[in-house]
Amino acid sequence: RRRHKKPRGIESVQRHFQCDGTALLMVGDRYLTDVVFGNMHGMLTVHTQQLTTEGDNRVAQAMRRAEDWLVARYVRRGVRAPPHPLALNSW
Repeated sequence: RRRHKKPRGIESVQRHFQCDGTALLMVGDRYLTDVVFGNMHGMLTVHTQQLTTEGDNRVAQAMRRAEDWLVARYVRRGVRAPPHPLALNSW
């Protein structure tokens, strides 16, 4: 467990994996924590669906809906992820 929660704490991740963020992949179900953390530190990011809603509080549920709405809006406007050296296919 890291001392700091996302989006802080990259130092412990880099020490553990002994590399910078561009060599890492961040997989997560939250845009504003997991994906932002990865993007801030040069990682390739993959957004997944939430595995379970069990134990999820109402604030987290509302934030997830807001994040999904915001990302869908950007996608409709043609915003795409930038290319990354670890990605097999570039947009």
